[in-house]
Amino acid sequence: EVLDLASVVQLVRRRAHHARVVVDGVAYAPHRAIDVRAWGVDFYVFSNYKVWGPHVATMYLSHEAAHELYSSGAMQNGPNHSFVDPKDVPYKMELGGVNHEGCAGILGLQAYLRALAAAWQQQQQQQQ
Repeated sequence: EVLDLASVVQLVRRRAHHARVVVDGVAYAPHRAIDVRAWGVDFYVFSNYKVWGPHVATMYLSHEAAHELYSSGAMQNGPNHSFVDPKDVPYKMELGGVNHEGCAGILGLQAYLRALAAAWQQQQQQQQ
């Protein structure tokens, strides 16, 4: 069963205004288009290998959630090194040394995902 994520997020927002919505998209990502903005989620995570990429995870973090992490002081000391500027939220969220082969694979995956997104958008326009 595929839930209407936008409706779930709206329900959460109505009942718990300050809650952050975190979605594990590992089972969804290989089968449907991901639209974090339309859903209104704060975090969305999945494994790239599920969409024929390298064994590296992807995490989306909304601007609002990133700002909250920064302004709350949660990013001052972790999860990455203390010498990393807390304002550099993407880098601050990157744990350990990166796998260079995985990074190269993500760059290659980008073209594939963009092609899928374009095909999906075209299909949506034809249905309207």
